[in-house]
Amino acid sequence: MEQRAYAYNHLFFRMLRTLGVIPDVDTLRVMFLHHTDAQWRGDLTDLPKACRNEKRPLRTPTEVTDRLAEIPTRLRIVSECEQQLLATAADKVVAQSRQEIEDFVAGRPSRERTAQ
Repeated sequence: MEQRAYAYNHLFFRMLRTLGVIPDVDTLRVMFLHHTDAQWRGDLTDLPKACRNEKRPLRTPTEVTDRLAEIPTRLRIVSECEQQLLATAADKVVAQSRQEIEDFVAGRPSRERTAQ
């Protein structure tokens, strides 16, 4: 269901741009960054300290991604591990998108535009 919602969201913004309701991608760029897209090292040396001694240990990058996806979307996160896991995932996703962000700020054309 979440993937469908993202697909509709992408389609909505693309339609608004095509119809001229919002500016082109070189003036206003909407980037969809998802905490579950963070790429974790195979040995999990980048796993936050609070998550290393959990009752339900995380052994693989897939288990980390699954754990991130299971975190309830509330304004309060009680688990220290989940707090650190979300913050680390956010740092990773932004770092993974760094080039695209820097290209936009520098005024370089987007990959989306050059691919058309």
